Amino acid sequence: MENKEDVLNALEDFIKKPSETIPEILESYLKHIAKTGTTVFPWGKLKPLFEQRLSQAISEFHERFPMDKSNVVSANVESLSFDVMRDRILEAIKTFSGAPFTIQRLCELITTPGKHYRSTAKYLRGIEKNIMVVSTVDPFGRYVHILIMCLRH
Repeated sequence: MENKEDVLNALEDFIKKPSETIPEILESYLKHIAKTGTTVFPWGKLKPLFEQRLSQAISEFHERFPMDKSNVVSANVESLSFDVMRDRILEAIKTFSGAPFTIQRLCELITTPGKHYRSTAKYLRGIEKNIMVVSTVDPFGRYVHILIMCLRH
């Protein structure tokens, strides 16, 4: 990871003035989390960036692999529209008071979404699975407490 002070300054700037364009230093920071699982900074500093990047990743993935009825219907899973699934995921993230225990995997999914998925429905379910039942971790990856989330509409 680049200079921690530079990353912290970039995070604080992003909080003050959110942008649809994520600065390269913050994209690199998310890749660092994907690689190490440590956020280094408190969740309050990371959360606005994470929410923005997650929303972008979901939209970009959906543009690349459009979701239609044929790739949503399955006997094993609830059939939901793209908008419902996206909104459910984004609302769940807003409820976290600390970084989810699955932050490393979530950052992998938002920085390299096409690595493991070619279906938007499966990609969204992969994200949802990492949000549904989690523990939280401190900025250094240490376990804090159990938090069980039920995602209902």
